[in-house]
Amino acid sequence: MRVLCLDSLRQLARILQKDEIKIHLIPLIIAATEDKSWRVRLALSKNFAELTEAFGKETTDVSLIQIFTNLLRDTENDVKIAAIASLSQFIKSISPDKMSILIGPIQNLAKDGSAYVRGKVY
Repeated sequence: MRVLCLDSLRQLARILQKDEIKIHLIPLIIAATEDKSWRVRLALSKNFAELTEAFGKETTDVSLIQIFTNLLRDTENDVKIAAIASLSQFIKSISPDKMSILIGPIQNLAKDGSAYVRGKVY
């Protein structure tokens, strides 16, 4: 059920006002990032770039970029791989001066213990 709920966040983000998004949706995304089920975190990783488009640059720069770095640091390889796959689209949603926040986590992924994760970075 929690996985299915994440799909509806995009539509809600397009309907709600900016302050409503911060109050109602950001806590849901944070909770999904910290969810005990890796499938929930995987679903979030897969939809994250599309979510950021609906939230806009300001909210992405302030709140969502840190959440995305958490997905890049996840313990589950599939979550990290999905985050890597959405990275190029996510970058379009952030300000250029915020790119430096992503460099450390990406460098760590290039040294990841899983060859499959490392391969997705390159």
